[in-house]
Amino acid sequence: MNVINFERNLPVFEEHQSSPILAEVVARPMCGKGRRGQELPASGIVGNYAYRDGKARFLGVTSQAFKIVQMRDLTDGAERAMRDVLGDRALQNVKVTDRMANNGAFVERRYTIGDATRKINYRDAGIKVGTTVGAEFRIRTGFDGQTATALSTGTLDLSCLNGQVSLRNTDAFAKRHTKNATVEIFLDWIEDGLERFDVKMDHLQLLADTSVSFEQAKAVIHKLPGISEARAKGLVDRVETEMVDRGRNAYAVLSALTYYSSHNKDQFKIRNTGNDNVASTLAAREVEVTRWVRSDVFKSLHQAAA
Repeated sequence: MNVINFERNLPVFEEHQSSPILAEVVARPMCGKGRRGQELPASGIVGNYAYRDGKARFLGVTSQAFKIVQMRDLTDGAERAMRDVLGDRALQNVKVTDRMANNGAFVERRYTIGDATRKINYRDAGIKVGTTVGAEFRIRTGFDGQTATALSTGTLDLSCLNGQVSLRNTDAFAKRHTKNATVEIFLDWIEDGLERFDVKMDHLQLLADTSVSFEQAKAVIHKLPGISEARAKGLVDRVETEMVDRGRNAYAVLSALTYYSSHNKDQFKIRNTGNDNVASTLAAREVEVTRWVRSDVFKSLHQAAA
């Protein structure tokens, strides 16, 4: 079943209309074969397929009750809302990034808003160059029953491409493939996200103003909820690198965490399972980092800034 239909091909986004993440997904009945080759219908389940590159691509098996939300319908709704909120001129400075994993069972589109940026200044002696952070809007859905349809807002450090997503109920729409995605939801998502961006940037500047020693950061990393010893070691090593670039402050510690959730390299290389799993693994890491950042352990680093 398809939900949410909007007018196609908003001109400013036309170059992205052929993206493989926008391939139509359909459900087909599943059946097995008996000992004598007879078909054995599998009641209650369906197979979901995307048509890409002239072929039907198998995405996964779900229950018959699973509602397919076409990614194209989500992006059309989002892009129409952006035009209404930002205006055509600002849309020229929107960067679109698409991600896909598990043969297309997981798809995501990110919009970085070029006209919504702010500078973060580092206060440490000797660190005169700051960084620029932009507002980012993300749409994510899946077709194998493993990923909820979600609209979320976040920030992107434009100097290193570290991203941080916010998953609060007030700025994210997340439903397990629902019929209730309306034009108003997309408008609220954009308007609320832009309002929250300024609040978020004030907080990030406070983190950059909060002095943290390497030993303090190391102790906090090892106490993050659910963290393994190997992961903690990698993050501590990353904190050391970030502190060289950004100074000894709480923002450098946050940047080490968001580097882990944004990159598939260095000490955070994702194991190749042969199943095209990088984008979905990074998405899972984002949720993990969000939990860490909200923990009392991390907040103890920046009580003055919290």
